[in-house]
Amino acid sequence: MKKYFFVTLACVLLLNESYAQDSLAQNKIHKSNINYTPFEAEGLIPPDFIEEYTSKLRGDIGKIDESDRRRVRKLQEKFYTRSNYYINQILQSGDVIFGGPVLDYANRVLDVVLIDDPKLRSEVRVYLLNEPYANATTTDNGIIFLNTGLIARLENEAQLAYILSHEVIHYKNKHVVNSYVKKDDITSGDNIFKKSLSFEQKLYKISSYSKDLELESDKYGLKDYYSKTNYSLDAINSSFDMLMHSYLPYENKKFEKSFFETEAFVFPDSYFLDEVKAISTTEEYDDTLSTHPNMKKRKESLVEQIKKYNNDGKQDFIVSKEDFYSVRDLARKELLRLNFRDLDYIDALYNAYMLNQQYPNDKYIETSIIRSLLLIAAYKNDEELDDLKSSHYKMEGEQQQLYYLIYKLKGKELSSLALKEAWKLHKKYPNDKYIEELTDIAFHEITVENKLGPDNFIYTKPEIIVDSSSLDSAVTEENGDTIDTEGLSKYERIKLRKASVSKTEVKKNKDFYKYAFVDYANDSVFMETFKKIDKEAGRRRKTNEDEEELYASTPFKRKNLSLGIDKVIFMSPNFLRLNIYSDDVIEYKKTIKRTLALEDMMEQTAAIAKLDYELLSPSKFSNLDVDKFNDLIFLSNWLESQLNPTNKGVSENIDDRINEIIETYDTKYIAWAGQITSGPYPDGLLFAFGIPAYTHYTQYYFFLFNLETKEIEMLEFYNNRGKGRNDFVKSRLYNTFLQIKLKKKGSNEFEYNY
Repeated sequence: MKKYFFVTLACVLLLNESYAQDSLAQNKIHKSNINYTPFEAEGLIPPDFIEEYTSKLRGDIGKIDESDRRRVRKLQEKFYTRSNYYINQILQSGDVIFGGPVLDYANRVLDVVLIDDPKLRSEVRVYLLNEPYANATTTDNGIIFLNTGLIARLENEAQLAYILSHEVIHYKNKHVVNSYVKKDDITSGDNIFKKSLSFEQKLYKISSYSKDLELESDKYGLKDYYSKTNYSLDAINSSFDMLMHSYLPYENKKFEKSFFETEAFVFPDSYFLDEVKAISTTEEYDDTLSTHPNMKKRKESLVEQIKKYNNDGKQDFIVSKEDFYSVRDLARKELLRLNFRDLDYIDALYNAYMLNQQYPNDKYIETSIIRSLLLIAAYKNDEELDDLKSSHYKMEGEQQQLYYLIYKLKGKELSSLALKEAWKLHKKYPNDKYIEELTDIAFHEITVENKLGPDNFIYTKPEIIVDSSSLDSAVTEENGDTIDTEGLSKYERIKLRKASVSKTEVKKNKDFYKYAFVDYANDSVFMETFKKIDKEAGRRRKTNEDEEELYASTPFKRKNLSLGIDKVIFMSPNFLRLNIYSDDVIEYKKTIKRTLALEDMMEQTAAIAKLDYELLSPSKFSNLDVDKFNDLIFLSNWLESQLNPTNKGVSENIDDRINEIIETYDTKYIAWAGQITSGPYPDGLLFAFGIPAYTHYTQYYFFLFNLETKEIEMLEFYNNRGKGRNDFVKSRLYNTFLQIKLKKKGSNEFEYNY
């Protein structure tokens, strides 16, 4: 849902993308870096998030220059109508954060950049967009979105300062709205652009204009702002380099196979590449139809300008070097969470691996390694790995080694590795319920999905017979280094030789995975747990086919009315009014108006049905309601994950957060309603008689979820011919709320065969 709005925002508005305050705040950064939690908003809710759409629109339209041509004024009004709608969608999508340590730091950097322009500084707002890509985006109304992926890849504070300088020019020079008007000029053939231009020629002209604006922002961002700071000029070109390589992980760290190996559990040599693919990025790529010039052109356009300024004494850090690395690490940990959200599980494993080198005892990172292994194993076992970003052929740099290893590992080998690592972490944190849950899932993948039990594994290290008379005075290690054995006893030399040879033997063994649990051979808890779960899995395997047949033939049974629920959390409803003959499709003003009307109808009807409720909607929030705002964002993301289940049961560790919401609102039920009205469609019957008549159709839906069980308690879905008049919607809502409120008097059920 929210992804649709974000993509549309970027495409429709042609937003300018720069690249495809006190001691208390500083202390908070350091504390947050130690105890990571998913990013949430902090402080007062800015007006951008809660001000009414119509109010914003009036303000923007009031800024239109009356001296412009009528056509230009109409285009600008159309632009503001669209842009305010989509900006609202992205602000309320659950992916935008205000306040908090990362933005506290970014705002202090922007203070340095705009120190001589306080008026402009008061107009520009910076928010964090929780997306993994290295990018920054500016809107026409003065919002700069910094992506989490950008913060995670920065090399120094000066790079951030230059990127902000660039973005400020986009806003100051009205690039967004000007791009919109220019695009319409080109595509409609107005003015100097002839209607005879081909589609390709129009694309080229749009691309050329967009690239000119980027070069303008590069030039004047340096001239008007960046050059007046004490930031190093070297950071300009290095920021281009960073962005050019942003398709790669934030570091190019070698994946060491020893990270998962033990003396007995050793991957075959064939599971690793002799060398990884070199990074092939070039500055002079083809930018013919791109919105941005290639990096070579951007660098060359600034060469002479940079020479005008003296770089002596310039610095990479002005605000705080310590805070920079703290917020960057925070962003890298958040990036790990985004990898899971976006199903980039191998990226998650690689990022967790890199973070683990820096924070070897960070529980969040350690559990992320287990979670990514389990998810990759689950997709592999279900033969669905192609559904993920998993092709090692397309990878460059050191990450390719890990992608190749995942490609080579069979489902049972991955599952064995996952259980080995999960149990090791379970032993380290024996009282952690989430790690225990992950370990149970690991046992499930072994016993149920791969049909392997304790008897399928070997619990002694590989043994070979060594003739002591043949022992050399030196042993050659795998890496070619020689260990001098002079002075060692006979038995010490035998042990050394056995370790060296046994490792080689294991490497040649196609069943290397069977040695995964050698280290747990004397762990009675592990062995008893394995046996118990395997026994239970055996019973499930015997009845699996019968269960699948029963599931396939059993109709969906819906509890008949009378759920006996006293209170529900209403999520902000979704409404869309679509005009299939309009270029925009969405009727923005009517959509906003009907959304607010739907909220009012929900409140009024719930009161009539005597159903207690809490409505979480930005339209109802004051600037003090940051906790409710965060709850709405969390529940929106949770709801999306429930409606699009892709995590194979390996969910995020959010039980404490869910329990907190249940306690806060005194209910475990959340409801989400929506309505989509589209048309006008030709009325088939009347058209058959030559009468030009049209009609609309409305779809109404309602979900009721149980936060504790994660199950759908109620699902309502209705189609209606017409525009979804208030009486239709109210009758549906009243019937629904009555079913929720009334207590059941019997065990009556209706069956629906879908």
